[in-house]
This record gives sequence, structure tokens and C-alpha cells, in this order.
Amino acid sequence: MSLLPSFVSTTIQKQTIRKINAKQSGLKGILIGTLFGTVMIGPAYMFYSFFKELQGKGASAGVIAATIGAWAIKVAWIPFAITVLGWKFVLLFNGLIFVFAIVSGFFVGAFFKE
Repeated sequence: MSLLPSFVSTTIQKQTIRKINAKQSGLKGILIGTLFGTVMIGPAYMFYSFFKELQGKGASAGVIAATIGAWAIKVAWIPFAITVLGWKFVLLFNGLIFVFAIVSGFFVGAFFKE
């Protein structure tokens, strides 16, 4: 995980990051960040240097906030959670996390006025 920021720094150009994740990307960028957050695994602190690298390359704070917010959804665990908690609870809970990750992305993006 510690090599990911270096990989991003050397292989992905600033224009690519800005096109996908900059403030101008709007809803599309926040949705991409939210979807990316749902498939990320591992402890959050391991990704902070990665997010800092993305921010340095032009990614918006809103996209990063949406990604971190959606991190609570663990797609791989959904089948197990359904067997334990039931599908209504799991779908509602994960749906709310997804929606609020998007909302938080817009709020953070507006607060930082990138």
C-alpha cells in the first residue's frame, strides 16, 4: 500500500486525474470516487498518502471525501451481512451510506471551493 502513491505519481498524469476527479467533474467525479470507495479494502490510514498524492495532482476534496465516506460499504461482505442481518437492513443501510457519501462529497467540495 505504501507504494501506491509512488505508482500514481510516476504513471498517472495530472491531466488524467483532473479530468476524472477535479471540481469540474461534478457528479461524475463524485460518483467515480464513491464507487471506488466501495471496493477499497484495508485500513483507511493506509490510503491517506494515496489521497494526498491524488490531491496534489488535482483531485478535488469532494471526490476524496466521497471516496472515504463510501469506504464503509464492503461489497465483498454484503452476502454474509445479508445472511446475518437480512437483505432489507443491508440494502437500506448500504444505500444510505452510498447516498450520504455523495452528499458529503458535495458539501466538502463546496466548503473548499476548489
